[in-house]
Amino acid sequence: MSSHKSKFDSRAVAMAARLEDEIKISRVMDVGPVRIYTVNGRVIRDNVFIDFTEGGNSAKYKWMPSNTIYLDHDVDPEEVRFVMLHELHEFNRMHEGLGYERAHDSANSVEQAARDGAPFADLWGAEVTKLMAWASRGQKTTH
Repeated sequence: MSSHKSKFDSRAVAMAARLEDEIKISRVMDVGPVRIYTVNGRVIRDNVFIDFTEGGNSAKYKWMPSNTIYLDHDVDPEEVRFVMLHELHEFNRMHEGLGYERAHDSANSVEQAARDGAPFADLWGAEVTKLMAWASRGQKTTH
């Protein structure tokens, strides 16, 4: 990792921690050990990470608290469930050892299946089952 990247990460972590009360709007739900929040994406973009769009998870973004998914409050309410599914799937795949790009592509496929009419409850349930399996074994995320 380059020193530039390390400096960025440490600054982002510090800024995100300092602005946590401004970032988090409300807790949506807990899924096992993972907490899902609606957040003020503009505060994140202006102060922490300019490319934050729609959502994110702590397996990808080290400036987020561990075991956390963020959903931008600007996302259309009808889109929130798709973003939440995408982020949980990506979180699970990265926890399994996949790199971000492959995990993101996999999450895009699952999200597209949901948008194309695959039963959302089945897709969501599969992700929750994966998450609960590693949580019940006492495994922790890498972050």
